[in-house]
Amino acid sequence: MADLPVIACSLAAPDLEERLRRLGELGAASLRSRRREGTKEVLLFDGSAAARRSLEEVVSAERRCCPFLDLRLEDRGEAMMLTIEAPADAAAVAAGLAEAFGATDRSAAPSTGRPLRTGSVKVDPAPWR
Repeated sequence: MADLPVIACSLAAPDLEERLRRLGELGAASLRSRRREGTKEVLLFDGSAAARRSLEEVVSAERRCCPFLDLRLEDRGEAMMLTIEAPADAAAVAAGLAEAFGATDRSAAPSTGRPLRTGSVKVDPAPWR
């Protein structure tokens, strides 16, 4: 049987708060659009050098703390596309990460209502909306 990924973020609460603040700042500065495709979130950012560097840092950091997420960054010329994909039972985490950039998608499926785990602190998905 294959090893299943652990669906948990390794950030402690203060680090999570700081990460969410930074994501919100990046989104306010350069997010163009967001769409949801099942358990995949697709965000389009401007293609400035600053946005590109920040997004590369975000992808690197998120891969360390949430290895169950599949994050891909693609250069689209004048735009950068960030794709966040999660296993079905972690779709709320992918949506929460997308929403941390300040993005909303009215077609989004409702949360599972289960708390997300970050380190030893439970984080309710509702504040991520």
